[in-house]
Amino acid sequence: GRANAWISIGIVEMLDYVPKNRETICALEKQLDAASLWQMENGLWRTVLNGTFSYQEASSAYGFGYAVLKGIRLGVLDKKHFSIVKKMQNTLFQNIDETGMVHNISAGTPVLRNEAEYNIVCEHRIQTWGQGLALLFFSEWSRWEKENLFSQLMHQG
Repeated sequence: GRANAWISIGIVEMLDYVPKNRETICALEKQLDAASLWQMENGLWRTVLNGTFSYQEASSAYGFGYAVLKGIRLGVLDKKHFSIVKKMQNTLFQNIDETGMVHNISAGTPVLRNEAEYNIVCEHRIQTWGQGLALLFFSEWSRWEKENLFSQLMHQG
């Protein structure tokens, strides 16, 4: 899940530096549309994105959420993608403790042979990459609040 989130992040970050073209935007839309099919009811994804029993963790949600918010703000994503963020927003706040540490982050996951092997990887740890993805998400969330984008999105239908 986290690797797929990084692809979405990479695309929206690249759009700050290269001309926005239909091929790049289409790749982002396809990535997010496919990821949304595997999003759990609580807004998270499994460690193996399309898995059926690997554990859920939060870092991919922070990454996908960031990509959606930034993509909509840049005008390259349709507002329909906001449903991904809406589904996860409560969960993302619940994974942060009173000291600001982000929990429920999978340890490093190399490419493994099958889904069962991912369940051996330690879960629910504090990991720097989880902290970083949460910072990206909440920096974009704060920008949306500052620029009143949530309100504008709701008034557009």
